[in-house]
Amino acid sequence: MKLYFYGKCFETLNDRPGKGVISIMLPDLGVIYRTQFEGNQRECEYTAAIMAVKFVEKNKEMLSKQKIQLLSDASQLIEEVNHNAPVSARDKVYRDTVLMYLRKFEMTLSWIPRAENRAAGLVPDLPALKLKLDLDFDFGQKGNDSALGSKGGESDMFRTD
Repeated sequence: MKLYFYGKCFETLNDRPGKGVISIMLPDLGVIYRTQFEGNQRECEYTAAIMAVKFVEKNKEMLSKQKIQLLSDASQLIEEVNHNAPVSARDKVYRDTVLMYLRKFEMTLSWIPRAENRAAGLVPDLPALKLKLDLDFDFGQKGNDSALGSKGGESDMFRTD
């Protein structure tokens, strides 16, 4: 089963955090999840990867018998994870988290061209949203609204402040 992920930072200066978007898509199950994220490009990509593997963990009963193939156009991330390429101290915790989940659930991670990344296909190249909107609304569902495990798409593990 193919699980696509994508992270994009729209505005950043000197690798400082900026507004961005992270997205996962699991077409076989009709799942599309997208949320705003603040970070540099690397943090957006790694957070999207972690969101994808955490989605598998949270739905392990349904997905445990599936062979999950994670797909992304983040070539540097894939090189770092698959070939244990050197990473900055700041990115090491992200890489190690992705590796832990890949081993735990026997998932594979592969590069695909940007045009084939279905999680990116619906993300327009628009400037980042300038307003601070409250997107934490209850749809009457049990549990949290976010694949990351907390309302509003934010998790303490991924905070950049």
